Amino acid sequence: MKVKTVFVCQECGGQSQKWLGRCPECGAWNSLVEERPVPTVAGAGAAAASAGARYSLAATSGPQLYEDIDTVVSARLSTGIGEFDRVLGGGVVPGSLVLIGGEPGIGKSTLLLQAAAHFANATGPVLYSSGEESEHQIKSRGQRLGTLNDVRAPLYLLAETCLERILEEIARLRPSLIIVDSVQTIFSLKFQSAPGSIGQVREAATQLLFAAKGQNIPTFLVGHVTKDGSLAGPKVLEHIVDTVLYFEGEKHHSHRVVRAVKNRFGAVSELGVFEMTGTGLKAVPNPSQMFLAERPAGAPGSAVLCCMEGSRPLLVEVQALVSTSSYGNARRMASGIDQNRLSLLLAVLEKRAGLNLLGEDVFINVAGGMTIDEPAADLAIVAAVASSLRNRPIRPATAVFGEVGLAGEIRGTSQAALRLREAAQMGFTRVIAPAANVSPVKPGGAMKRTGCAVAILTITTTLTTGARAFAQDAPSKPTLAIADVAVSPGGWTLPPPQLGSAIIELLIDELVSSQQFHVYDGQWLVPESEVGGRVNLQRLRDAAAIRHVDYVVLGTVTAFATEHSRKHAGGILPRPFVIGGLSREQMQTSVAVAFKVVDVRTGEIVTTSTAQGTGVRRASSVGLLGLIRGVPLPVAAAAASRMPNARDAMLNEAIRNAVHDAAHSLERSAPRLVSGDDEGRLR
Repeated sequence: MKVKTVFVCQECGGQSQKWLGRCPECGAWNSLVEERPVPTVAGAGAAAASAGARYSLAATSGPQLYEDIDTVVSARLSTGIGEFDRVLGGGVVPGSLVLIGGEPGIGKSTLLLQAAAHFANATGPVLYSSGEESEHQIKSRGQRLGTLNDVRAPLYLLAETCLERILEEIARLRPSLIIVDSVQTIFSLKFQSAPGSIGQVREAATQLLFAAKGQNIPTFLVGHVTKDGSLAGPKVLEHIVDTVLYFEGEKHHSHRVVRAVKNRFGAVSELGVFEMTGTGLKAVPNPSQMFLAERPAGAPGSAVLCCMEGSRPLLVEVQALVSTSSYGNARRMASGIDQNRLSLLLAVLEKRAGLNLLGEDVFINVAGGMTIDEPAADLAIVAAVASSLRNRPIRPATAVFGEVGLAGEIRGTSQAALRLREAAQMGFTRVIAPAANVSPVKPGGAMKRTGCAVAILTITTTLTTGARAFAQDAPSKPTLAIADVAVSPGGWTLPPPQLGSAIIELLIDELVSSQQFHVYDGQWLVPESEVGGRVNLQRLRDAAAIRHVDYVVLGTVTAFATEHSRKHAGGILPRPFVIGGLSREQMQTSVAVAFKVVDVRTGEIVTTSTAQGTGVRRASSVGLLGLIRGVPLPVAAAAASRMPNARDAMLNEAIRNAVHDAAHSLERSAPRLVSGDDEGRLR
């Protein structure tokens, strides 16, 4: 009898009667492999009946009415690992078939051995079948991890690669859990092809599916992955199983992530976070804290993203580095986000926000090795890129989320309330969110009822209108962009660095709390070469006009007076033994600020605001004198009021007072800045 052969594509599973250099189904080259199934003898009634029973998933044969079927609710079984149960939807469903894949050495076998040990102690017999390790090697690993405390627990180890032999042991032991490591090492006697081929993998998965469903035994299959990270074998393998889990993580990081990409019994994209230790995988109860543990404070190019993984909110750090390209073509590199998405967002920043990124190398990284694929990460990426380009850090207690469209619009995202609650629990006091998520007519309006002590700043309809206060919006509110504050050299001994940016932040806080304006930080409107009083007004107006800015605020600050007064309190000891003196000193610093509001359309200064602030410092000091040959010489330091920290305290007090008064002056001018034409321009 002639043996029938078939050639099967190892990429898609397509079959051909003869060998072909290229698969006609998927187009893969040199992927067809010869397979010879073992012929079966048909005709025996008992054998046919046995085969029919073996391939039956139901307890009864024949169709039944929907209303006549009794559902049996089976309680989920715990693996003993909370994060693993979360990914599975609350535990293991009896009779389910779960496929878990990941890179070599990522921890798949370790995780399943820990789960098997808990099952053996709490539920019943467990069969751990391995085609990659011997029984001695598995036990040695278990002893190193300390997973099995009770040596009498019914955990059975089987080193076997023959599918029929594994099925026989399953029928004999009737275990409460089956683990097969891995499905690519299993072969069936029906095929003469090597283990791991398309036919062998499909047959092994199908037979184990029948065993799991027919005997109501939960089964875990370990799967290999290809070079691009996808599961090896035919796509039908993922269709057969009930749940597909991916084990992710960087080899150079201690944490691991288990992600559900398919789950018939739970939420898809659910996430479990683990930490690899010397005693196995440990669940991480607070992943947000772990991902933000090493976040640098005050570093440009760093933004905190509120993302959702399944039903779990997470806070992760998005880092950006923008540097001038040394070659003709600027490089774009991304780790943790889609490369194409990065290119799209950079194009939006160039076209809609006017940031010149054409000749800049842009590098994006999601710290901790996380992979983010949801649209809500757009606003964090944009914020990190802009922060790195202008070398201006985002406030440390600020979190961001929102989707950015091609027109520059900021779109709402799902589950905004959960994101906000997670940010509040992690100590963040500000969240920049899409305006659509705080609208009372949209589901995102639940943000208003969370009760979290977080100031919600919303991005209005476009990317360029910036952040404004979450309050009772009125359409007639003017939109102010605080662009630049120049520090006058007169009166300063040593102006503090970044003083202009600090004053802009103070003014924004004052104006936001007044709820009279839509106000945001417009420092990025001014090129780096023009910061500090050298602003080209025409260029600034052009840049602001295309971004729908109504008014630009420019300011100056001057420290113009410093006064001292000292009162001597007499000697401590009577003469001629005077070695010191007590004095009381008062130091006063005055600061003047001036802000002018420029109409973007006309270029006219529509209003000005000036204010003066004073900072006072009082202290006592002891001047020590030594007597050497009758000549007094100073041997100790000057008064405490002349120390740098004292000067800084007076300066801060003076600036705060001046900016506070100037902001109130601007607030009084708000009624004169009223919405005018149909385009929302302000007059």
